[in-house]
Amino acid sequence: MGNHIMKTRSIVTIASVTLFMLLFATAALPRVSADAPYPTYIRGYIWDSEHNPVPGADVTVTTKDLSDTTIHTESTTSDQYGYYNVLFYEAEWFAGCTIEVVATFDGMPQDGNSAEAILDHIQYVDVTFLFEIPQFSNMTGLLLTSGVLGAVGAVAVVWRRKR
Repeated sequence: MGNHIMKTRSIVTIASVTLFMLLFATAALPRVSADAPYPTYIRGYIWDSEHNPVPGADVTVTTKDLSDTTIHTESTTSDQYGYYNVLFYEAEWFAGCTIEVVATFDGMPQDGNSAEAILDHIQYVDVTFLFEIPQFSNMTGLLLTSGVLGAVGAVAVVWRRKR
């Protein structure tokens, strides 16, 4: 009788350890997401820094999976109100994927905006441009402008002394 109880305990212990290892291994596997159950519209507005609409902006919308791999990309142009709207079909998105929207206007790309997709027929992602004066947008432009103004000042001083 005692030997039978020992065998039963051993089997239960082995089964418990095996079950724990299977659960742990399953949790460690990367998640594979299924297609969404229906298409979704991804839409929004393109704004300038003063919150004015930016008509005619080139808009690129990309969905990415959990490992940041592109699933699908659509492109469009914003209308006179800065509005854009693209359709993604079931295999082109899933709840939890990343929606990335990048806008370009007059050749100036703007850092995009992104959002996590929710299980809905419509997703909203806006992009705001931060327009800058190009010659002052970085240290090189500032130094170049300062140098030019310094040279003009020096020429003016030399010219005035010669008179």
